[in-house]
Amino acid sequence: MKGGCNIMDFYFFNNNEQLLFISDSAVEAKHEEEKNILTAKFKMENEKNIKNDHLIGFYDIDNHFNIFKIVKTNKTLNSDFVSIIAYNHAINELSKEIVLDIRNYDKEASYCIDKVLTHTRWNIGTIESTVLGDITHYDTNVWQAIKDIVEKFNIGIKFTWGFNIDSITERKVHVYNRLGADRGKRFEIGKDIQDLNFTYDDSSIVTALYGRGKGVEVGQTVEGSATYGRKLNFSNVEWSVANGDPADKPLGQEYVEDATSTIKYGVCGRPLYDFATFSNEEDELELLKSTYEKLEELKKPKVNLKIKVLDLEKYFGYSHEAVRLGDDVLIVADCVLGNEIEAQIIKITRDLLNPTNTAIEVGNYIYDFVENQVQIQSALKQVGITANIGGEIAINSPSFLQGFIDTTKTMIMSSGTTFYTESDGSFIFITSDGTKAVKIAGAGILIADSKVGDEWQWRTAITGEGVAADEIIAGTLRTSIAFAGQLIATFGTFTSLTAGDTNSSHMFSGTTDADEGAVQMRGMDGVTVNTEMTKHGFGFGDHGVIKKFEMGDIIGYGGYI
Repeated sequence: MKGGCNIMDFYFFNNNEQLLFISDSAVEAKHEEEKNILTAKFKMENEKNIKNDHLIGFYDIDNHFNIFKIVKTNKTLNSDFVSIIAYNHAINELSKEIVLDIRNYDKEASYCIDKVLTHTRWNIGTIESTVLGDITHYDTNVWQAIKDIVEKFNIGIKFTWGFNIDSITERKVHVYNRLGADRGKRFEIGKDIQDLNFTYDDSSIVTALYGRGKGVEVGQTVEGSATYGRKLNFSNVEWSVANGDPADKPLGQEYVEDATSTIKYGVCGRPLYDFATFSNEEDELELLKSTYEKLEELKKPKVNLKIKVLDLEKYFGYSHEAVRLGDDVLIVADCVLGNEIEAQIIKITRDLLNPTNTAIEVGNYIYDFVENQVQIQSALKQVGITANIGGEIAINSPSFLQGFIDTTKTMIMSSGTTFYTESDGSFIFITSDGTKAVKIAGAGILIADSKVGDEWQWRTAITGEGVAADEIIAGTLRTSIAFAGQLIATFGTFTSLTAGDTNSSHMFSGTTDADEGAVQMRGMDGVTVNTEMTKHGFGFGDHGVIKKFEMGDIIGYGGYI
């Protein structure tokens, strides 16, 4: 799809994964990739009844088939639409599959995931090499075990389904050595950033972190099973910055501290404490390393940017503008800040039908947002002012029409559009903000720019008989006959009102060279004035020279005006 609104096929299955029907009647569809949630709104169709226990499938931006389980439907009384909320079907399924006891030592992430999938319908797909590690799973579900592996190895995963005509052929878990990639993507104010807002949260800052690992085995039960006592800590490990360690941690101390962060964020010089648990960790040094890595994350305020962007990859088909969850990106605001903000994509809400509404949130960076928040909003405002230059021209410049055209073109070309078909077969196109609509039917076209309740107020109608509209704005309006109740000029009086062909004999109403209001009858050349009437009297043309007669003048054979 290049530009505009996408008409998209959605595949509906019953709870046994049997295809029921395919629908392209969606008017809204958004995929929250970080939460694995799909929300959508469909025009109801005969024999295509959407239910809570249905599954819904679609092809994502990478052409991978996804399936979600509908958990909630909502239909308003007297409405022709049904809204749904759906969760990723793989997560729903694997959270109900059980893992009793699996122990992996010195293995890659893909091996560990493959082991927990052993008794499920799922298999490993793409495999990227990862570091080796130890992890165990005991009395848990498969989805929780996968989440533990993702956290332990800091990897990325993706679920996909194979789909062939009407049946699901395979289920794959793809394993990547990281979530996202560095594709060189740059978001720029004035290019694809439509709105940008900061969020700042220092309520969860931690400057000193206690680390806890796996429970230490202390004995056995009568049956011979291991029993566990306190959890592993790293009090027996010593770190020293002088010896090249990242922090000072003396022997006997069960926490690791970032002293600089304590000075900056602590309470009267006291650290902000918390616990971090790594339930599979059995080595004290590795536990300390993991705890320090977690502290590096927790010691900083959470500063995220929420950006509304134009999805250029989907909107125009620009593959080099691709963006995925977890990607490293640059936020470019040179016109204001003179720098580039390095960040990571942490949330994407992808509008499947209208890529102008895709929302992205980036985080995991340090940035003085307080100082620059106003500056960035100013930059966005300047972009908006540029987009509305046509409107300013229309108000302040004599070239009224071109200004209005510029503004209208900008508005139409930059607005997103959703689309559905009504039961009578007509097509309804609605702007993404829901403020304007066009209805196309066999008999004609209706245009609206407002609603009363749920009813569009159709102000313009175009049929084979003509155009009926509340208001028409034009440069040159050509017509053989014009019927008008009242003609009103832009500024209260007509500067030029012409009846007839300006290059031939015609009537002119306007202002004379002497800046006097007049009605004139002009000759065959379109210029020579034959007759003129003003508030003072009449004038008659004689070879291009106007002979004027005013009140009290004698004309003809002794008559008076």
